[in-house]
Amino acid sequence: MYKRYFFSLCCVLFLIGCSEADEDMPVIEKGNLEVQVWVDNKPSENANVTTSPSTLSLVTDSEGSALFENISVGEYEVKVVLPEAPDDYFTRMVNVLHDETIFVKLELEAIPVIYPQEIDLSLVLGNLYEQIGDGYSFDGFSTFWGDIGTDIAYVNKQTNGELTTLDKYLLSSGDPIVNRVFSEYYAIIRNINMGLDCLNDPECLGAQEIDEVEFEAKFKFLRALTYFNLVKIYGNPVLVTTLNTNLETPSEYVQGGEEVYQQIIEDLVFAEQYLPHFESVYESSREAATALLGKVYMQMAGFPLLQTEKYTKALEQFKKLLNLLSLEESYSNVFNSTMASQSLENLFAVKFSSGFYGEAWGPLGFATGDWLLLSRSFIIASGAGNTFTDSVAFPISVPDQRFYHNIASFTVAGAQIEDAVNPEDWRPLKFKSKLDITESDIINYSILIRYADILLLLAEAENNVNGPTAMAYEAFNSVRRRAYQNENYDLPSGLSQQEFFNAIVEERKLELCFEGLRKDDLVRWQLLEDKLLEFNESHPEDLKDFQNHEYIWPIPQNEMDRNSLLQQNPGY
Repeated sequence: MYKRYFFSLCCVLFLIGCSEADEDMPVIEKGNLEVQVWVDNKPSENANVTTSPSTLSLVTDSEGSALFENISVGEYEVKVVLPEAPDDYFTRMVNVLHDETIFVKLELEAIPVIYPQEIDLSLVLGNLYEQIGDGYSFDGFSTFWGDIGTDIAYVNKQTNGELTTLDKYLLSSGDPIVNRVFSEYYAIIRNINMGLDCLNDPECLGAQEIDEVEFEAKFKFLRALTYFNLVKIYGNPVLVTTLNTNLETPSEYVQGGEEVYQQIIEDLVFAEQYLPHFESVYESSREAATALLGKVYMQMAGFPLLQTEKYTKALEQFKKLLNLLSLEESYSNVFNSTMASQSLENLFAVKFSSGFYGEAWGPLGFATGDWLLLSRSFIIASGAGNTFTDSVAFPISVPDQRFYHNIASFTVAGAQIEDAVNPEDWRPLKFKSKLDITESDIINYSILIRYADILLLLAEAENNVNGPTAMAYEAFNSVRRRAYQNENYDLPSGLSQQEFFNAIVEERKLELCFEGLRKDDLVRWQLLEDKLLEFNESHPEDLKDFQNHEYIWPIPQNEMDRNSLLQQNPGY
């Protein structure tokens, strides 16, 4: 059924296409869903289409079509929001079948309606926190961008062709995932801008009793967070700050990385001043804005902008947090599903109901997708001196406690847990520490900002500005002491600036693996190509075909076709 009777709705279901599963490949219960939206007998472009249970958030193309590819089989509620009626939605139930494409056509007839001008901004903000948890925005960021295509993990090519394309750097501007991610992020931006526009419109605000400045700060924090990912992924995204922007008039918008960064800074400076202090990890706060602005400065200090003076600004931001936060005593507590939201270490996290994390993480025989494999160099680095061979003797003794939480050195078969003597059978474990998992036990959030990350960034910024000072050592060693549970593994004194930086490169890999940060780190350090060459040397059977321009994705081809004024990223 649909909310409010503004439109009449009919829905036609067709079954199109059916391919035989390759008998040599493992059977994964996936199917496709194509939704087509028409209004007044014409395709409706830019309609937002989502599903429940959550999969993707897509925007219809010029033919009124949105394609959900490779989603889990089962019953879904399709939800459509038209751009001309953002407060209303239309739904239809549909059943996705294995290896089949279900076609759903929604034919809507518009009836003239006088819409109320007032928008409930509390509802808009609450919906935004849900929207950023969708699979192709912040939920899946680690899987489609942050950690694959790096030196810590690679995609099991027997299980997921789309992620294999990303992992091996075979992406083109026409690949569906390029458009999905782009569309989902701009759907978030659109709703944020709607909220900001409303704050400047007395008719829209109406009689709402809210702190308008605080709401502006909350919307701007989320806009900065969203654009920060956009600029890292696409390099030169379009900057849109109001619903009234005409993308066909170049004087009304800009496209470029540096301009987007300047808007991010402007939004975060405002947010840092006017947001309330930290109360919940799932809501924006003044402390989260302080940390995020420091992270933005660190990214700008590195490649491709190389504005090295930003290291000083980042250092100033991180120093503000030194006496406000603390590390958890145990590394595993940071990711404990019952403790993480109460942790003094976690500053900001995003909830999600389903998506990549349920399929990608866990030991062999347990993870439903078995998508991610561990690189050999990451396994050795995590072993803290152990050089694991093809036949590992158990029990394993590793002084770095992060090993036991990040790596599943065992397999699951039915109710049996067995040591995996071959490291090729080890898998990422970080977000699934319980094997008697129920839905309530699954970690249904992604931590975006935490104190250990901030401490290592502070150490890095201090090292860049002043060298390896006592402050840099203390920030670094506090993270390492938590990992080893003693001071015996502190960094040796007297390191050069380069040696200290090299230690940071390794420590961030071990501490922050699978949290979506590795690729951004390697890009800003200008180490991505070197690390991928090392990966190829140790994994000749899974080569990554990286080219210099592929540190960012292309602008989606359908966006280029729709707007001739857009400029494609070099190399694509």
